[in-house]
Amino acid sequence: MRVLIVANHEGTRRNLQSSLSERGIDVCMVNNGREAHQLAQGGQFDAIVSDVMLPQVDGVRMARDLWRAGCRTPVILMSWMTERVSRGKQRGFGKAVSCVISKSVDPVQLAVSLAIMGRA
Repeated sequence: MRVLIVANHEGTRRNLQSSLSERGIDVCMVNNGREAHQLAQGGQFDAIVSDVMLPQVDGVRMARDLWRAGCRTPVILMSWMTERVSRGKQRGFGKAVSCVISKSVDPVQLAVSLAIMGRA
């Protein structure tokens, strides 16, 4: 399994890389939505785990733009405002986002989310 981590905070990227690598998952990391969009269009990832708040292009817009471009890679958004972002999912970004998880990310919760998507 190959996962793209999108987070502008280096500590978040490193923590996720460490916990996912321990579970045998190959991780690629970027720090903004624009770079993630470019990489993800190649279809080489099984999942994308992205912060909502990002420089240049935020996580929601990145997910929408990927969906509109035909990329069906599951996107998991991370946010401190999980309830607010989840309400947004119900109102607008629908299929572009697979699920929303709370920060600080629990590695077990993330692994379960990936497994539920049938990708782990």
